[in-house]
Amino acid sequence: MKQITPSVTLEFSQKVREHVRQGREIISLGLGEAEVPTPPHIVEAGVKALRDGLTKYSNPQGLPPLRECIARYLKASHGIEAGAEQIIITPGAKNALFLACAALLEPGDEVALLRPCYVSNSPIVHITGSGVKVCDVDMTPGVFDLDREKLSSCLTDRTKLLFINTPHNPTGRMLSDDDILFIAEEMRQHPRLYLLSDEIYESMVVGDTKHRAPASIPGIENRVITVGGFSKAHFMTGWRIGYVHAPATVTRAMLTIHEHINTNTAAFIQQAALAALDGNRDHIGNYVRKLRERKIIYDRLLSRSPYLSGTEYEGGYFTFINISASRMDCDTFAVELLDQKNVAIVPGLAFGNNYPDYCRLSFVNQTDVFEEGMKRILEFMESSAHEKKED
Repeated sequence: MKQITPSVTLEFSQKVREHVRQGREIISLGLGEAEVPTPPHIVEAGVKALRDGLTKYSNPQGLPPLRECIARYLKASHGIEAGAEQIIITPGAKNALFLACAALLEPGDEVALLRPCYVSNSPIVHITGSGVKVCDVDMTPGVFDLDREKLSSCLTDRTKLLFINTPHNPTGRMLSDDDILFIAEEMRQHPRLYLLSDEIYESMVVGDTKHRAPASIPGIENRVITVGGFSKAHFMTGWRIGYVHAPATVTRAMLTIHEHINTNTAAFIQQAALAALDGNRDHIGNYVRKLRERKIIYDRLLSRSPYLSGTEYEGGYFTFINISASRMDCDTFAVELLDQKNVAIVPGLAFGNNYPDYCRLSFVNQTDVFEEGMKRILEFMESSAHEKKED
């Protein structure tokens, strides 16, 4: 447990809430929680389920209609030959990541973890895999493409699990078709290797790169675990509902753990998720359009700045901005930005030890607020860079 630390993103969010309680108006460009509410038809489905009495224990694996709907969605949208019996409904996508690691990892196994990565990935591995070795695979500096050579050198006969996340948190980059095919070939070379594919942002694509689900590739589909959920595309962060699709043997192992840890996911929340997936989904396209508007602002403002740079924004909710011109480490930068400019972002060290020159920038605030936050960041960068030069 010594290797497990509190979530930096949640800690920083708590600091922001404290500032708000003190009466300060904070522009939050930190957490990945959209500024829009859960769509009304989803809320009404959850309320109706409560009124209909769906408050008791339910099928541990998940309500069959929801699992069947997810199976159809995975097939139609991503070409995954999914069966409802291979799907488990979980209390959030993070819980699905946990179940996959708990089901697969044993002492002596190795895990390949692309860095930077979601803040909970490494803690989840250490919680579930005592005696498991983690091999960090840094993505290429600056642009944060997949470094294929580093990945190949990391994989051994002991590597049991490779984590990927596309669209990517925290950089906003996406794995290309060629990247996914390269990973598939590596899996063919390492027959005990499983791929844990976190696709929670798969609906939030703003660039030209198309999302490619690894489980759709013939020959590796029986070793791919796909994690998805409803928090991002359907604005249901607090509802805590996700899902995992896996090969039948892995699904059975995960289900056993799930039954002892969670018992089941709340049935009324599952009914709301069913309404999200099987009902009107215009809210997804509407929000992607807003993200594209913010991408235009982001690109325009960065192009004008001699001090601030950032990753190409292709999808998801975030980018990684390079704050090295400030001559501050990311923790100091984030604290000073919050104190002086009332803008909250997340320090890059939350996502890996090699990113003191980066902070994560969130695109999920109203467009005019996002633009104002970006302008304040640029002002702070300029003043900091000038002060350092004078020193």
